[in-house]
Order: sequence, then structure tokens, then C-alpha cells
Amino acid sequence: MPPGKSVSFPPLYYIAQVRATSNILLIKHYNQLTQVLNTAPKVSLVVNAIKLAF
Repeated sequence: MPPGKSVSFPPLYYIAQVRATSNILLIKHYNQLTQVLNTAPKVSLVVNAIKLAF
């Protein structure tokens, strides 16, 4: 491979590294994320109930 062609690889490498890091973070915080996503609709239901009550 000519030396000039290898320039295209570092950006792909960094993209892969960032994606791997974000996947690791997602796995680490998956439980917290699902708790937030599960409680968010309940909070909006409570807010709507309070609005209807007053």
C-alpha cells in the first residue's frame, strides 16, 4: 500500500475507539438508563394527574 493511502485509517480507528468506549459506558450504566426511561413516563403521568386535579 502506498504511504499516502494510509492517511484514511486513523479517523476510522478513532471512530471505532469512540464507539467502543461509548458501548462500554452504555453497558456500565444500562441499569441506570433503563430506570430513568422507566420512571420518566410515570413522572409525566403524575404531573398530568396533578394538572387535572387543579
